[in-house]
Amino acid sequence: MNKYFAICSPSLGFLDNLLPILYDLKVRDSNCNITLIIPRAFDTDQLRKNNQFLEVSSDIFDRVLFRKHSGKWESESSLKSLSKRKKSSVLTHYLYGLYRKIKRISLFSNFLSTSEFDAASNLKKIVSVDDDTFLFYDIRFENRVGIKEFINIFNNNLKISINHGTGIFLDNAKSKKNSLKDRKDVLVLAVSKKEVKPYINSFNISQKNIFLSGIPRHDLEWIKKMKNSSMFSNPFMNRKYVLIVSRRLKGN
Repeated sequence: MNKYFAICSPSLGFLDNLLPILYDLKVRDSNCNITLIIPRAFDTDQLRKNNQFLEVSSDIFDRVLFRKHSGKWESESSLKSLSKRKKSSVLTHYLYGLYRKIKRISLFSNFLSTSEFDAASNLKKIVSVDDDTFLFYDIRFENRVGIKEFINIFNNNLKISINHGTGIFLDNAKSKKNSLKDRKDVLVLAVSKKEVKPYINSFNISQKNIFLSGIPRHDLEWIKKMKNSSMFSNPFMNRKYVLIVSRRLKGN
């Protein structure tokens, strides 16, 4: 049985690109097992019970692993059940943020690395990896705290990188950090030809390991799946309209 893990980082917005691909995998292989990983505790607090993704994801994920503010990893059967958990307080967010800042100070790093906040040791107990295990993630965030520990577990497994956002990855600068490492362990699903060179230069990925997949959420089968969700039972959603969603850019 094939097992797939998907790291939802840097935010829950990654689900927009992850879900269509994982849904297609589930349709092709109903016996496969798919686990969603949410490494940032703040994201679990953002889940809302009436979110459309909660409904459609129930047919995709077999398990959801999430990190608590204490650093401990726990699991739920679905995003819907996770959304019903009690949300953390504003004080909890503040204290955990303060902890992370203190930990960056070398004077405290040795002491805090053995504290309850660092619970990475229980990861291998809840994540079982074999030759038929694959990881989905965005390679640009593999060195982030909370993600590195998973990458280490999947060192010998094939990893599939997907752009987490709506834009095109165009950072064409050569990375000294990755220049000596041949990333044969990574396949890239690129949304545009313009992303090919940036991935080669930034992460030393062979061109033969980069595939043009297009924009996952524009797949017709995925659009049909979304339209069949209860959200579209609202009469307003079936009218002819144009929805424009935007956000402020930095510096504007």
